[in-house]
Amino acid sequence: MKILTKTLLITVLTFNTLTPVRAQGLKFENGLSWEQVKQKAKAENKPIFLDVMATWCGSCKYMDANVYSNDTVQQYFKDKFISVKVQTDQTSGDDANVKAWYDDARKISTQYKVTGLPSLIFLDTDGNLLYKHAGGKDVQGLIATAQFAQQRENQYWPLLQAYLGGKKDPEFLKKFGDMARNMGYSLLADKIIGKDYFSRIGGVKAFVPSKEFSGNWHINYQESDFGKFPLRLMPKSIKIVQSGNVFQIERFTESETSETFSIAENLKTDGHQVDTHIREDRIKRSVLINEPDKGEILQYAEFTLPGSKFELDFESYEHLGLSKDGKVLTIEKKVNVGGGQGYSVKGVYVKD
Repeated sequence: MKILTKTLLITVLTFNTLTPVRAQGLKFENGLSWEQVKQKAKAENKPIFLDVMATWCGSCKYMDANVYSNDTVQQYFKDKFISVKVQTDQTSGDDANVKAWYDDARKISTQYKVTGLPSLIFLDTDGNLLYKHAGGKDVQGLIATAQFAQQRENQYWPLLQAYLGGKKDPEFLKKFGDMARNMGYSLLADKIIGKDYFSRIGGVKAFVPSKEFSGNWHINYQESDFGKFPLRLMPKSIKIVQSGNVFQIERFTESETSETFSIAENLKTDGHQVDTHIREDRIKRSVLINEPDKGEILQYAEFTLPGSKFELDFESYEHLGLSKDGKVLTIEKKVNVGGGQGYSVKGVYVKD
């Protein structure tokens, strides 16, 4: 028992001093940018393997010491993949290669929804997600996971394309819904297994608004309802210019740093989606929907990170309703992030 304890201590201390690219067996790419990695993958026609880790992660250190150092693992991954080690934390001992990857490591962690370390991520040559596993593996387990990830029927991206192409039989939806949830896309899984709201983008009928929403509107915080949520979740003011079937909506919102920024959208009531870049870190796909029974207009929007294509980050529903005299605008906003999680707030606005 004492010998085992000493051996473990020596192993941990040894691998604390190593940089992420120096595994003894498996050779991870070094000196290439993320774009260059994808270019190399295309040139060699090999999928990409990402070992997403941190220097403090015990299971990551175990895999460096006992799994990636294995000759069988080294040869298998050399033949089958372009392998990259992605360090998610930052330390004073980081070498130039790790530092050059700081920004890409953050983007990769966000795009592929890394929630546990190590995360073993398998991608196609374009960087599309094929399979992901959170947690360490031994030699046999890692090779088995890699073999599983190489089977097309187990790959997320091809199944997503089949779904978007119209494949909707119950057996397929069950399989793909479970996979989407396991890959971290709980909102998409909710849609697949439950009600498919993708039809709201691209499947909305054109309409003529029955009310005039034009004006400069300022929020009345006393009448609004934010619950326990911060006031910045709703714009401080809104400018709407309504002309025929076109809605020009500009929202002025306060950021976390108390700076005011604006987001302008030219929306139409013809049923077509409008894509808007939100502060360069998200894409908003939205469409206006008529709700004649309520006398309201609904702006339905799906938010994704640039490059994530159809993997939804969250969705929002904003009901715009006018008082009978046209002087009060009420916006009820509901945000769904999947898995039954989200929030609801209400902003009451008065016209200048």
